Amino acid sequence: METNESNSKIEIKGVGIRKTYRMGEVDVPVLKGIDLKKAPISEVEQLSRVPGVSDLRHRISYPVIVDLRGADQPLSGKLLSLPDQPEPVINNIIIRSGSYFTGERENEVIVSESFARPKWSPSRLV
Repeated sequence: METNESNSKIEIKGVGIRKTYRMGEVDVPVLKGIDLKKAPISEVEQLSRVPGVSDLRHRISYPVIVDLRGADQPLSGKLLSLPDQPEPVINNIIIRSGSYFTGERENEVIVSESFARPKWSPSRLV
């Protein structure tokens, strides 16, 4: 009985975290024969009207291999589009160090903490 109660608390906490950070319930690369990797924005807007869909955002996501000077081997990563200004989007990022895009340069990027650690500090030019 204690296990079930603990699991319920974990589930409730998980739901709270998902709502707080606007984490999506489903990542849909293909739906009804539509390749969303190449879907026009009008198709994405049409999918947002499907019953049960509360919010839908189009985003570019692309796997990459990065040859970085000083790294022992090429690094794998993922490019992910983000809005110019921070806004409450689904599957948003949490910035724990550094800053969001400043608009001061056209070539700004935000990297994950695990990618940046331990070589770089926030706001470092690479």
